[in-house]
Amino acid sequence: MVKKIFGVKKNLAKKPYFDFLSNCFVKIFVILRVQSGASYAYILEAFGDLVAFLRLWISVLIIEPTVQATIAITFGQYLLQPFNNCDPDPFAVRLIAAAVVCSIMFINCKNVRYGTRLTDWFGKKKIFSIRDERFNFSILTKK
Repeated sequence: MVKKIFGVKKNLAKKPYFDFLSNCFVKIFVILRVQSGASYAYILEAFGDLVAFLRLWISVLIIEPTVQATIAITFGQYLLQPFNNCDPDPFAVRLIAAAVVCSIMFINCKNVRYGTRLTDWFGKKKIFSIRDERFNFSILTKK
């Protein structure tokens, strides 16, 4: 049951795949000697200006906003879930998601350093919560 909840088998099965992908990026970096730019720089070097521009354009206009909206909606769902016995109202979830996106946009427009500090703070909280979850996991398995 514990393996089913935490997906240990699934994560162990994915590990070789992610190791292979990280090894591929290291080899591409060594071969191309690209300084920075992540996948855009690699695509620019390998396929040229047009393909790299299209990839960047799709990333900025489609992929990144979709990811941010999904994260904001998930945050709204998690925020409202403790106050309801069933699923929260979708309008309320989307309203909170819009408020979160607008507040993050306001913080970044006001001062980028504040946005960076906020991102760092949330990143540290994630790491501490994962660490606490691992300790709770070891306590649960002793029963």
